[in-house]
Amino acid sequence: AKLDKSVAEATAQRKAENAEYTHMLAQSAAAKKLLDFAKNRLHRFYNPNLHKEAAKEELSREGRIFANHGGVAASFVQVSPGPAPGGFGAYAKKAEDSSGVIAMINLLTKELDEEVTEGKVEEENAQADYDETMRDSTQKRATATRSVTEKTAAKASLSDNLLTLKDLHTSTTDKLKAKKEYGVTLHKECDWLLQNFDARKEARTSEIDALNRAKAVLAGADYA
Repeated sequence: AKLDKSVAEATAQRKAENAEYTHMLAQSAAAKKLLDFAKNRLHRFYNPNLHKEAAKEELSREGRIFANHGGVAASFVQVSPGPAPGGFGAYAKKAEDSSGVIAMINLLTKELDEEVTEGKVEEENAQADYDETMRDSTQKRATATRSVTEKTAAKASLSDNLLTLKDLHTSTTDKLKAKKEYGVTLHKECDWLLQNFDARKEARTSEIDALNRAKAVLAGADYA
């Protein structure tokens, strides 16, 4: 039960970590797309040769992304300066004018890439740790199962041995009881023989004497 609880907790934690990682990837991808769109809009005005035309449908989708993120980087998108104020002449579209903003966008993009890379390493390490935990759990469960099997087999063997010993004890007890009863009977017989030894001896002597007298009579002896 303790092992199952540990496995369940580790699995729940791994799912939560993976969900967080997946969410981070989605957020980073959306942010990078947002930054790329903003940078492309800047190139449209300051570096036309670096500008990439995007389909209107795609642009509108990017606009929805801006809205979903609370207008983040709106300042990057709305970079069109419009007509120059009177007295300032035509608006000069030079690359150096946007270098600071583009550099900041590139820095943000780099940080996002680093975050993704770091998150990927953490995800791989977390998955490796989880896999190791599952292997250890599987090994422990196999060991526990083997131990239970061995203990069950040992218990069955002990039960069989116990039954054998009980049968042997019963048989031995019966034999001892029979020997004891025989000993009691034998003791009684010995007591009877000892108690009647003199009488039996006297009777034996009388029998011998009678036999001797009978033999003498047969031989012609006169005991009158």
